[in-house]
Amino acid sequence: MENNIDKIRHSLAHVLASAVLEIYSKTKLGMGPAVENGFYYDFDLPKSLEPSDLEKIEEKMKGIISKNQKFIKKDVTKLAAKKLFKDQPYKLELIKELPGKNVSIYANGDFTDLCKGPHIKNTSEIKPNTFKLTKIAGAYWKGDEKRPMLQRIYGVAFKTKKGLDEYLKKQAESVSLADIVKTVERVKPSLRNCTKRLGCDCSQKKCAKKDIWAHVERRVWDALDKVTLQQMM
Repeated sequence: MENNIDKIRHSLAHVLASAVLEIYSKTKLGMGPAVENGFYYDFDLPKSLEPSDLEKIEEKMKGIISKNQKFIKKDVTKLAAKKLFKDQPYKLELIKELPGKNVSIYANGDFTDLCKGPHIKNTSEIKPNTFKLTKIAGAYWKGDEKRPMLQRIYGVAFKTKKGLDEYLKKQAESVSLADIVKTVERVKPSLRNCTKRLGCDCSQKKCAKKDIWAHVERRVWDALDKVTLQQMM
């Protein structure tokens, strides 16, 4: 990992897993790496998560962060790791696949994960207002459609609250732009053919209704161009 924000994102994935386990004790853990702009973790959960669950999980994460937990690395034998993760089938599969006789684990508080790191030294390095859980998605274990479908929780994290706010604003604008494009593409045929539905006599050289709808279509595209321009600036 190149810098501390990457370590923070990776560590947040562990905090996320820790929080989910505290809320849903029967959870089976998949994998949770740092990714561009944030992190995610895959879970085999006893229930289907709803978007509203993210707020509860995020609050639990902030509670864990406030405890100033240390991230402690240990190298253990595979035999010891198998005993440690005896109730985690996905971790047992990963242990079996890893080369050598030893594996690395990281612990923070009561939570331990199979991981080579690196991580931050302490959760106190994470500012609670610089990360946010953003969405839930389905993900096959190891990307194999023949394997179980897990629930993936995504989050984003930045060095500052300003960085987070700017990213979320840009994402919201991107969603708005995408919605506008979809709407325009959906109604465009209607705009161009609306004169027939309104009973317009298209044989006339001058048609007030046709002029009105041409104006509407022009205004829609003008608005779309302005939004696109703002996105580019």
